[in-house]
Amino acid sequence: MVSWSGWYHDRHGSEPITIDSDGRSLTLRIRGVEFAGEDFDWLEPVAAEAAKIPFELNAGSLCSCVIEWDVPLPVVAAGVEVDGILRFRLLLGDAVRTTGGLDAEELTVALHVGGSAYETGRPHGSFETALEDVHRQLPADSYVKACISCAWSDYSPAGQPLSGGLACFRSVKDAYRRVRTKQDIFAIWDRSTAYVQETYLCDEFDRRGADAGYRGSFPSRTTIVQ
Repeated sequence: MVSWSGWYHDRHGSEPITIDSDGRSLTLRIRGVEFAGEDFDWLEPVAAEAAKIPFELNAGSLCSCVIEWDVPLPVVAAGVEVDGILRFRLLLGDAVRTTGGLDAEELTVALHVGGSAYETGRPHGSFETALEDVHRQLPADSYVKACISCAWSDYSPAGQPLSGGLACFRSVKDAYRRVRTKQDIFAIWDRSTAYVQETYLCDEFDRRGADAGYRGSFPSRTTIVQ
């Protein structure tokens, strides 16, 4: 379990928060109410008490707010591991009653390391594309050590959520090394070790190489617009 410091903002005010993560699930407390979920746009109140507190919910999940938080992670630069901080800002817009979705869902990220900041060039709709944006701005010999850049992680060809949903294949490395196509990844999908968040990190991290797995290199060779 790790804890990230941050801020919560909505039309009722702002307050400091702490987000707890076990690598897959998230919990945080806002105005005395505990929220939990496996994705930042599916954070639901644990108890019915939220109905008595001023929050905006869409299909039971938190919306109409901004969540900011910092994730400390190691960064490798020219072969040397140093401390870095990924600073996230997530806008969860208002509910659109006709579609059941939100009118906006925008993620921006800045990596602070060695006195420099590398920021996303635009808002993104997923952790994958936002972190790719940041990585494209780094020197070629630098990368964040986290599941998003690990050799053993992949998304389902069916798509991925805003955050999480990244399957880890560290327990079947030999099989995963042979994956190149959609059919290959589906053939071993049920053998994955676990689902993890993009910023999770375990002791079996290996840097992702060119054309690895189904999703290929990280960052990918072409920009994904989302």
